Amino acid sequence: MRQVDNLKDKGIAVIVPDKKTEAFLNRPATAGSVARLCRDGILPSVDYLRAAALFRNDEKWRRLCRRAAAVLGELSLIAGLLLFCLNHSAFFTTTKALYVLFAVFAACGCANGIRPQTAGSVVLGASVFLTDFVFATGTPLCAELFLWASLQILWDARVKRFYPSFGVLNAAFAACAVQAPAAVSVLFFIGWIAADAALIFIHYLCVKRGKK
Repeated sequence: MRQVDNLKDKGIAVIVPDKKTEAFLNRPATAGSVARLCRDGILPSVDYLRAAALFRNDEKWRRLCRRAAAVLGELSLIAGLLLFCLNHSAFFTTTKALYVLFAVFAACGCANGIRPQTAGSVVLGASVFLTDFVFATGTPLCAELFLWASLQILWDARVKRFYPSFGVLNAAFAACAVQAPAAVSVLFFIGWIAADAALIFIHYLCVKRGKK
């Protein structure tokens, strides 16, 4: 303010904005701020398109198009795999199907990224259920889910992110509560809560160490 007073004493015109205008001017310029200027009547409407074009982000649209194309490609791949499985359902009643799943799982383990990690989780669950289907072990659903959850925790420890493990583990406890209601007791729910708490704590430690 002292510098402004000095300029006024020298006869230099100085515009001192209020706090609202000053805060507005201090914010980074964006396409949204251009629209607000036009609504407030500060920017003429005939100059709006030209001003907004200065903030056009072509890279954002390229990135969005690439992401959409990747999602469509992945959905097409999943649809193709489902159609293949339906047309060759007899193959999945043999032990050869297990060998194929193990090979796919090994390939997922050699790759990095969220897609191989997710595919490995799906293959892991499919292997557990297919083993019961091929060998007709008659294992209850809750036991298969608990086995999948145990293997999933080991698989997620590879990337130190336990979100799929949390979902499978809770599905296993829920299936156990439905299939064996006689076993549901206070201790059952205490064990359920303790298992979730332990998994969340492990996830928190892994994330905290990863940030260091």
